[in-house]
Amino acid sequence: MSKVIFRYSIHFGGGSRRPGHETVVQRTTPPVARRGLCVYGLGLCGVLGEVVWQRILEYDPDHEATLAWMTVASFERGKADDVIKYSDRLLKNNPSISAAHTRRALALDARGRVEEALESANLALALDPTLIRVRVWLRSTLKETGQSEESAKQDEIIQQLKAAGYVELPQ
Repeated sequence: MSKVIFRYSIHFGGGSRRPGHETVVQRTTPPVARRGLCVYGLGLCGVLGEVVWQRILEYDPDHEATLAWMTVASFERGKADDVIKYSDRLLKNNPSISAAHTRRALALDARGRVEEALESANLALALDPTLIRVRVWLRSTLKETGQSEESAKQDEIIQQLKAAGYVELPQ
């Protein structure tokens, strides 16, 4: 039995960083996982990184860091269906990641699933009410769906957050 240590840091909602996390997998880990760690550690991503991390998920389908990375990578490449797939798996095991709820909401919206997107956005805000990016999206979506009063409330909260020094960070 080998012990492989995965080190990673994840962007959580609002762009804040949590310090590096460490996951120890105590079982036989395929060589590809060790190579994947090197690929990720070198900052390589794209197709190569995705292939490597897909292989890791074959051996550990619920590996949180890998699912988080796949959600981010899919989001950055505009693959809404993959964002939904990976964020669903990630949130099933750890529903307290506001950034995953945020990306899921935006991906659901891109697929025209507005009601589900609103639910995900509200879950993200329940975890981190300072997420200006989610509130901006929510304000716009509420306005488009004829909920002007709720949209105005979001606008007021956005202004209060900005006045308090919060800024909208990219996801």
